[in-house]
Amino acid sequence: IGRQDKDFQFAAAVAGFGMILRDSPYKGTYTLAAVKKLAAAAKGKDPNGYRAEFIALVKKARKLKKIQAKNESRQTHGPLGTMPPKLKQIRNPKKIGCHASACRSMR
Repeated sequence: IGRQDKDFQFAAAVAGFGMILRDSPYKGTYTLAAVKKLAAAAKGKDPNGYRAEFIALVKKARKLKKIQAKNESRQTHGPLGTMPPKLKQIRNPKKIGCHASACRSMR
């Protein structure tokens, strides 16, 4: 029974990975981190290395997802993100009535 439980758990991790990749509505709140954790816990004996290869694939998918999120953030907010309102005011010293020498040089 112990080996069957591990096989079932690993299969569940593979199925979850597929649902995440397809962005299935049935994935719920399942994450790549949970897939990796479940697959690693259920790895057991892996004479051909297939399970280790799957776990490595999940790790790569997690890295790619982080890169994708970072790139999407840059596209939405620019390379430095959105500028806070106070910094926007400093760019135009006339609007805030700045009289310091640094502000006068910006005019």
